[in-house]
Amino acid sequence: LKSVVGNRLVIIDAHLCLCKSIKALGHQTLTDSSGVPTAGINNMLDFIPKLRKAGASKIIAVFDNPEKNPFKEAEYARRGLLRDECAQRAANAQNVESKENLESRAWSIDEAVIWDAKNLLKLFGVDVHIAPVGFEAEHYAAHLANIGFGGHPGVVISDDTDTVMFGAPVVLMPRTGKADKSKTKYSVVAISHLLTMYSLTMPEFRRICIMLGCDFIDRTPGCGPVTALTRGKNLKPTDDQQRILDYVSSTPSGPTEIIPGQMNILALATWLSESKGFNYERVAKKLGLATTTSVKSLVILPSAAMLGQQ
Repeated sequence: LKSVVGNRLVIIDAHLCLCKSIKALGHQTLTDSSGVPTAGINNMLDFIPKLRKAGASKIIAVFDNPEKNPFKEAEYARRGLLRDECAQRAANAQNVESKENLESRAWSIDEAVIWDAKNLLKLFGVDVHIAPVGFEAEHYAAHLANIGFGGHPGVVISDDTDTVMFGAPVVLMPRTGKADKSKTKYSVVAISHLLTMYSLTMPEFRRICIMLGCDFIDRTPGCGPVTALTRGKNLKPTDDQQRILDYVSSTPSGPTEIIPGQMNILALATWLSESKGFNYERVAKKLGLATTTSVKSLVILPSAAMLGQQ
């Protein structure tokens, strides 16, 4: 991790944080049957400190604008139908595990989850940016990464491959190993390496991505990776494909809301315990705080990881 994020701006696609916060902040399971915090809360509390310990020079989290993107109307409709289908199947499911899985897939992220994720990040000292109207968080994150910080391009952490299509210089994509699902591993995608490997320019790469389908347009019928790579350079895009190509190639612009991070580990531990029902002693220990018998008598002792020290 240090070799990728060291001395660089790190931009987090907030969807990744939202998924973690759903597991960690009580919107789904907080603890297992023995009352022990699940991997979700442990991963969430480890996530930002690990980036700091690895030497990230600055960390920003980017959220989608609450106003829906008109370029994704078809995708919104598809997701809505999928959630409805999962809800119906969950209502008729006999197996408890299957029912819980379907209910999870049917549930949509609401404002309460988004607020929790923003608050968690703010208390961890992470600046929160809201993408301009009409632009995706991944699009804006890729833009910020190309601007960079301190003379270095930034790194985007996202589980959405569209981030690569938008031109982020380096993308860290989380993947869960089959052997231990509680440990997150990352694939590193460097756009310069991809372009060199396949002898492509950035416009050609984006055209191939659109031919293969993305959140903004369906895959071209009969077009797979081999066809796209061998013929994509020469195929003329349809009017719809050109419209999406122009959009993904554009530079995000417009007003951006920024919520400055205010690192306060004591406030974070107190919020998690008093508002979210977490065991205070466990959370304080995880965050590197020394505790006595009560929240009131807590003594702040930030760990080296929290301070980003080696």
